[in-house]
Amino acid sequence: MTISKRTLEEVQKAFEAQYKALQASCRAYDAGEKWEAMRIATTVHTLVHDHGKNYHSILTQLGIRGSFRFLSSGRVRGDGELAWSPLVKAEMTQDGIKCHPMLDEGPQTSRNNVWTHEYVQFPTWWEKEKISRGTKFGLSRRGLVFALRNKEGGGHFGDLDDPRYVELKEDKRLSPNLPEIESAMMRQIGWEMIMTFERRS
Repeated sequence: MTISKRTLEEVQKAFEAQYKALQASCRAYDAGEKWEAMRIATTVHTLVHDHGKNYHSILTQLGIRGSFRFLSSGRVRGDGELAWSPLVKAEMTQDGIKCHPMLDEGPQTSRNNVWTHEYVQFPTWWEKEKISRGTKFGLSRRGLVFALRNKEGGGHFGDLDDPRYVELKEDKRLSPNLPEIESAMMRQIGWEMIMTFERRS
């Protein structure tokens, strides 16, 4: 089988297209299109996730994923851990309680007497940190992206088989007043990605 290898210029153009898609989906989400969370998940997956020898993310193909430090917006001051629910906030409206991404209102840490967000290495940001601290299992950013992309319609729709995601989505003892918490979390991850790229530009 003949393989046509991508040029660096092609990969760079692919990055620019995916970055624009991420920004557009975030704007649409903020305008009320909450289903855009699935598209945000799909774009994040394309940008950062590697699988096996033949599936490499755009950032890996550009040779920059390992050197990036990703914004982690849910860390608790002085704790180094993630709060429950670290990426979202609740707001009382005329229509009831709504769940929103924290965006730049999330907790920050002090460095040289300056409060700032933490930036961490990719494995910590993607898999080690749990964005649903306090649950029985704990869900990572990777787990949320996979659920929205592979099971909720981003790239495929099917039965939910990750108990960590099911717990977040369906266990009302954890989030009885936070409808669509998974979508708001995904929007926050989209914001983290955009801020990460802007910091490097």
